[in-house]
Amino acid sequence: MIFLGSNPGCYDSFNDGTEDSPIYIPASAEEVGFKFTGSFEVPVNGTVDIVTDFDVRKSLRLLNSGSYYLQPTVRMLITSETGNIAGSILNPDSEKEYIVFAYLADSYDSSEADLPIEEGEVQFANAETSDLVEDLDSDGTQEFSLAYLVLDSYDLVITQKKLEEGVLEYVGIIEDVLLDVNGTKTVNIDCEALSL
Repeated sequence: MIFLGSNPGCYDSFNDGTEDSPIYIPASAEEVGFKFTGSFEVPVNGTVDIVTDFDVRKSLRLLNSGSYYLQPTVRMLITSETGNIAGSILNPDSEKEYIVFAYLADSYDSSEADLPIEEGEVQFANAETSDLVEDLDSDGTQEFSLAYLVLDSYDLVITQKKLEEGVLEYVGIIEDVLLDVNGTKTVNIDCEALSL
């Protein structure tokens, strides 16, 4: 039996109308709290703008009981040292739902696409962040936005949802996307070129 920890009246709801699935915080969080990664220095008589961010796709884990387990690692970032990678999925299969994951360049391991072996494990766990590809402004374009990334080079891993609930399938990668501006880098991904 897994001891889930506390549930102080926390429940979730989803776009499909599913709701009231309980969310539990792991028992260990009561002792050590949540994990924050990153660091910053505040200059004498100065200020620093920081943002905290966590990816709910990696942090909210479905258990066999139908309950959810919240175990986020929260990233702390200096706002002026981050940027976004955004773009469109061109020539998508209208029957598929895509998710794009951002990895620091050369850090993606293909074993992350394997199906979870143990309850509570997630696929693509070492990604910096991810985003569901969707038509955000009802113009027919399938778009994504990967926010609050440190300025660096990234590999974008494209996945699609399979019929099994919560299971993702690797379908392609765009390597070495250089994010070198405190703004938005645009990357359009052609499904036909990736043979999706």
